[in-house]
Amino acid sequence: MGGETATTYYVDSAGGSNKQSGRSPEKAWTDFTNINGKVLQPGDKLLIKCGSVINQELKVQAQGSKKAWVEIGAYGKGRRPAIRRNWDIAERCAKIENANYLKVSGLTFCYAGKGLAVYAGKGQGNVIIENCVAHHIEGIYGTPNMSGILEWRNYKPDWPPLSGGIIMVGGTDMTLRDCDIFQTSWGFFVASGKRVTIDAVNVHDSYNLNTSAHPSVAALTESVLKNSVFDAAGYHASRGTMGLMVGEPKNFKILNCTFKNQPDSGSHDQGGIDFEANGDGVLVDRCTFDNNAGPGIEVLGLNRPQPVNVTISNSRFINNSSKENNKPGEIYIFGHPNPKKRDPKVECSTGIIRNNGYVLNPGVQFFLDKSTKGFTDWKVSKNKEYKSVESLKKVMALNDPPEVEAGKDIHTTINATVRLEGSVTDDKKRKVKGLRIQWEVLEGPGLVKFSDPSSPTATATFNKPGDYMLRLKGHDGELWASDLLYVAVLAPKTTLVKGWEFNGILDKEGWTEASVGETGWSDPNQAVFKVESVKYVTGGYYIVVVKDAAEAKLVSPSKLGISARKVQVLEVRMQNHTSAKQMNLSFLTTAASGWNGAKSVVFDVVPKDKQVRVYQVDLSKVASWKGTIHQLRLEPGAGEKTTGTMRIDYVRLLGKSNLL
Repeated sequence: MGGETATTYYVDSAGGSNKQSGRSPEKAWTDFTNINGKVLQPGDKLLIKCGSVINQELKVQAQGSKKAWVEIGAYGKGRRPAIRRNWDIAERCAKIENANYLKVSGLTFCYAGKGLAVYAGKGQGNVIIENCVAHHIEGIYGTPNMSGILEWRNYKPDWPPLSGGIIMVGGTDMTLRDCDIFQTSWGFFVASGKRVTIDAVNVHDSYNLNTSAHPSVAALTESVLKNSVFDAAGYHASRGTMGLMVGEPKNFKILNCTFKNQPDSGSHDQGGIDFEANGDGVLVDRCTFDNNAGPGIEVLGLNRPQPVNVTISNSRFINNSSKENNKPGEIYIFGHPNPKKRDPKVECSTGIIRNNGYVLNPGVQFFLDKSTKGFTDWKVSKNKEYKSVESLKKVMALNDPPEVEAGKDIHTTINATVRLEGSVTDDKKRKVKGLRIQWEVLEGPGLVKFSDPSSPTATATFNKPGDYMLRLKGHDGELWASDLLYVAVLAPKTTLVKGWEFNGILDKEGWTEASVGETGWSDPNQAVFKVESVKYVTGGYYIVVVKDAAEAKLVSPSKLGISARKVQVLEVRMQNHTSAKQMNLSFLTTAASGWNGAKSVVFDVVPKDKQVRVYQVDLSKVASWKGTIHQLRLEPGAGEKTTGTMRIDYVRLLGKSNLL
């Protein structure tokens, strides 16, 4: 793929310098300052050293040729390079314009309003994005003021106005494959392309409040989505959320994909696939729709025409929707609830539904057409109901993705060997030689040594204290899935007495928030919808928005029963994006009758902080820290009014080993 005059540029965030040439690993740059704004020519490469973490947007153009592609990727050994921003709606990880003959691979894009965005213009294309990870990309949902984060109000994004983990727009012969996308508002957004292939993409666990709509494809022609898994690919959005939104497709195929576990968040829709508007010629074949809160497939049509010539065949529909849902159908054809707004130019879908199998929840129909009689034309035949999931899968033996569990959180010490307790199981429907299993480090301050990275129960050692995010991936040769494991490596001679890690989705681990102020508001564009207050756990953080709150507090579970003499340090890791300059720790003992100032300590925090920091409070110097600790309370602002967002990674009570 190289050109005769091609140049390879190197970036090393730890060992590089922008005063160097950037033309060799030994003379690498430290970030993107010297390359931003440039046009990468045929055969040029931009390589980022493994282990690098760069907090800067990459902004280049890529003009490769058929014989000399432009490549952006990694070099060296270790953790894949990450472009990690400050978790702000206005930030992006990478923007690549005028993309032509471009390959992007082996990178992580995280903690931003947008992840990787690639734009190809007229006559351009031949882009491959592969083996990338995008996570914690969130906040933008179509129109301003929908995120629920107060400090993000009135932000007007550039196009497309959404938080896509990976965005790929325009071009011909575009490919997105083997990418892992989680904790994002929009998964991926692929639009306005011809001969686009989306293959083996895993979108999962995207539990964002207000803005977690769905991955989306729009205006694709002669394109295919295949062998991909959508597992809770969206969570909550005031205007609706699905596993995948499809708009304006022409000759588009969805093959051998799984859409499952779309949760019930109180949003509209909440199903597998939503055909949003327009389109001609769609095939959904050999797909599985399983345990979605809404319909497996919904054909919408609010004010734009429904798609025509849709075929849904050879697919499995398993326990989707419910009688309580306002769309109690495995396949649901929308009709406007207001008879005066029913329009044959909108309710105009046509298609064939045949050779599918289904297991129904009580009160749910397989095919439910709520459009005006005579407006739509659907041929439904040779579909069969089964009494159990087992009997359905026995007859329709489609491949299911592996079931991957990375295990429970681990606390350990430097250089200690720990046994990982992951598991990967498969239905063995694919005739391949065994499962491909791989542990990988996505985040962490040091090196991790696995005894066997291909074993889910390998041992691992960590050479530096800090917090690590590991990914366990299972691939059956066709479909794959992944799960995360969080490992806390404590400093030498430090013990964990009690900790709350907030790594379980929607699990506050017994903590509650109080007096945070009313932080929700009505959607200014459609007043019937409402932006919900943000106070929940997702993506490894307890996220709480406060507004003009002088008495805001986060309260631990009660009856802790912890001996104060065993605890020396309170440690909190968080991003304090509020106006608070101080935080107060209050505590109750079993001998106390109520909260009072004597049993409290104030510590400084950085206001409106862009970083996630570790704060420590030496409790051995607090005279009233004694007896048996019953409950804790964290109070941002320490009595002063405060506004903004707190993202708490963990709360830990630490002791010294000789105290236990």
